[in-house]
Amino acid sequence: MNIETNLTPTSIPITLNCSGGVSLGAYMAGVLYELTQEALQPQPKIIIDIITGSSAGAMSGTLAAYYLLGGDNLLTKSPEDSAFYQTWVEQADIKNIDNISFLIKSLWEGIIVTIDTFRESIKITRKRKKQTASIEEAQEEPPRLNRPHLSIFSREAIDKITEVVQPIGGMKPPQKPLALLMTVTNLQGILEQIVFNHSNFKTITSSETRQFLFHSAIEANRMKNMWKKVVKGAQASGAFPVAFPPVRDNSNINSANMAKISNDYFIEIESNQPRRELKNTVPKSIRPIPPDEKTLSFLYTDGGILDGLPIAKGIAIEKKLELEEAEAVFSEKDKPFVSEWKNLNLDNRKRLYVYIQPTPTEKLTSEARLTQGYFSAIEIGLSAFTLPWEEHDAIRLNEILRRNRDAQRKQKLRARLAEKFGTEKLAEIDTILDEAIPYRFINLKRIDPSIIGKIYQSLNSPSETETSSLQSLLPIYEALPYRIKQNLQDKNTKGILASDFLGAFGGFFDKRYREHDFLLGRISGLTWLCQNCQVEISESKINDILAQMRGKNKKILETDPKPSDLKLSQKIRIGKLALRALRIAVIESTIVGYFWIVSLGVIKLTVILLLTLLELLATLLSVVIELLEKVLAP
Repeated sequence: MNIETNLTPTSIPITLNCSGGVSLGAYMAGVLYELTQEALQPQPKIIIDIITGSSAGAMSGTLAAYYLLGGDNLLTKSPEDSAFYQTWVEQADIKNIDNISFLIKSLWEGIIVTIDTFRESIKITRKRKKQTASIEEAQEEPPRLNRPHLSIFSREAIDKITEVVQPIGGMKPPQKPLALLMTVTNLQGILEQIVFNHSNFKTITSSETRQFLFHSAIEANRMKNMWKKVVKGAQASGAFPVAFPPVRDNSNINSANMAKISNDYFIEIESNQPRRELKNTVPKSIRPIPPDEKTLSFLYTDGGILDGLPIAKGIAIEKKLELEEAEAVFSEKDKPFVSEWKNLNLDNRKRLYVYIQPTPTEKLTSEARLTQGYFSAIEIGLSAFTLPWEEHDAIRLNEILRRNRDAQRKQKLRARLAEKFGTEKLAEIDTILDEAIPYRFINLKRIDPSIIGKIYQSLNSPSETETSSLQSLLPIYEALPYRIKQNLQDKNTKGILASDFLGAFGGFFDKRYREHDFLLGRISGLTWLCQNCQVEISESKINDILAQMRGKNKKILETDPKPSDLKLSQKIRIGKLALRALRIAVIESTIVGYFWIVSLGVIKLTVILLLTLLELLATLLSVVIELLEKVLAP
């Protein structure tokens, strides 16, 4: 199928990767606003055809996809009216994720779960007391499908994305193809089957990648269903553990994320037959209600837990699309996407892999632990959970580095073979060579707050093309507060964004912090476009940004916010949230043995009651003090 495009010969293909960042999603949203706007111009300098995302990045990537697929016209909207701003600046507020209605709901659900944990304790104790009970029976737990999932925050703000990106009448098939991939973490995990030399190896994996391939030939009804699945996946990927409850979602057994699932789930069939029906013995805990013979149901949480930088997924799908027989690699329903993508005639040698990272590591003092001399037992224990999470960037970036080295070796090998046997002979083995070393050089481009410093550095740049584009942004750079310009020169990115304290949850406490980060995200996006794509920024856009940086209602903060800068009511709220977290931990605890159920059960109920009363007192106190703060405010 031929599709009409407004691409120019100089349009640069972009694979866009959006990582996590909690409330720093406001910065990422600002970057994406500018990149998406450029991709939607009548004669764009870039085309965004592949998006990958995890955690907050999956939510931001969904917002970008919403506009790229034609859900709404971003070019006619002001930044404040865009879904990027509405989601990450307006909705991502502490009052939306922690309010009185959620407190009441949390306390009521706490009672339900407390009763359920005591029932569970008694059931487990009974089974262990039975002489005839097998080990499996003794360890078996009830499905608990109806038990509420306790969390510190309400998922209301995450669910708001559904309202923001749902156009009247639903999403319609797009004019241009777009691949959207997002990671989610499956709490139950999937039993996978991996075959090595006719030997089957079974493993449990919890890392899933949702793959959505949009094209103009999609039927309207399927498009609507796909988009609902996208929104659900974004909600699941953005559900930060403990802070937000997990999301239950269904997966079709023939979907891409179930490709390696073990045959243990299915009724036995011949090896050459497709999987058709689930076994009756598949537990109810992973079956949808009502049951469906081709659907499994799982609980999902933050996609950044196991894959916080899924850019390798974008590289992999692009490589598949470039194959001569690419349609054979994809399912029947996705073949039109392959055809339309190839018809774009992109020059993938120019492709840029954009990596948005709100808080990069720049130097030895970027992280305290880099020079820390002693670690307490608690710190060592916590590191078992935090270090694997923090290792994502190093693992993925080193993986890309290895691929680039292999790509360079392939080029050297190709040159030597051509020199020895001639280009005609080389053409015969070129396909085999590409299959053996299926990599092309990856041109990775990072966008982080430090890129704004490139505006000032352009004064000494030898490149006239780069200089002219970047120097148009000099008025914006000059309008930045002195502390930000100093941090840019010192490469201290932690002193630039406002939401990067309290584990990046700080931005939830004040809209001003998110406004600051969103505007700096826009400036970062414009700087990147000028530096890498020679985009000419209109005078009206520059003046619009300058207007938000000056005057009484300016959105750029003069000082870097710290926990000590929070209002008293906000500090009390933090204490209340800590009490809630402790209450949840006590409620979820399970006691085994009749003696311990009675003796420790009394203590458990007493502690729960005490924590509940303290939480209610802290809530009342924070409300009263907040009212006083408003009355006494100048």
